Amino acid sequence: TIGYNANKAFKHIEILKIISEIPKNELQKITFILPLTYSRNSQYLEKLNSFVNELKSMHVIMFNDFLKDEDIAKLRLITDVQIQLPISDALSGTITEVLYANNMVIAGSWLPYEIYEKHGIELIKITNRKDLIKLLPNLLNTLDFFQEDNLVIKNKISDYFFPNYTSKAWIKIYNSLS
Repeated sequence: TIGYNANKAFKHIEILKIISEIPKNELQKITFILPLTYSRNSQYLEKLNSFVNELKSMHVIMFNDFLKDEDIAKLRLITDVQIQLPISDALSGTITEVLYANNMVIAGSWLPYEIYEKHGIELIKITNRKDLIKLLPNLLNTLDFFQEDNLVIKNKISDYFFPNYTSKAWIKIYNSLS
């Protein structure tokens, strides 16, 4: 899955151009999903649709209709790898959900995701989008190993990000300030 909305800041076209340089035999093993259900700009979407229609060696699915909660959960479960390389981002619920679903995240090193590392939740960080050319085939060939390791990450996410902890932490902060 590439990004989580239709905003051009997610660099869908640039990422797909880079990924298209992966050898054809490797590309044929991958389906790319673009969730484009919000932050929609008709001009950008027309450009993206035209670009995707010209791709011959890649299988790309674009979700344009609003997804219900159950559909989002299913998307997180079927996402083996979330590619998160926008220009900027904040703490991402999508990343947290993908990791909790026992899957991998490739994130830009420029994104402010230190909170994950601080709690022992590892992301695969890259400094250049072109790193995807070598990284994706290698990652997909070792996916089972990473998914086994991610069971530990699921517990860390549950311990830190879920409401029981978060609510208690906020109450403690609030009480310390009042």
